[in-house]
Amino acid sequence: MRTIKLVQLGYFPNDVNKLSKGKQIHKGSTLTVLNPFIHNNGLIQIGSELASSNLTENQKHPT
Repeated sequence: MRTIKLVQLGYFPNDVNKLSKGKQIHKGSTLTVLNPFIHNNGLIQIGSELASSNLTENQKHPT
């Protein structure tokens, strides 16, 4: 997971910074439409229509 985190920081440093602080990312970000958030493992994960399903968190938001 460390490699994934480093790649995310390399490509989306501003988004990682804002999401880590609980803030909204810039509307011009390519991630905006994916409803991103920081998972408890520190990685950016995306929201989805599965959010209200009965699936586990890992099934809803796979790494």
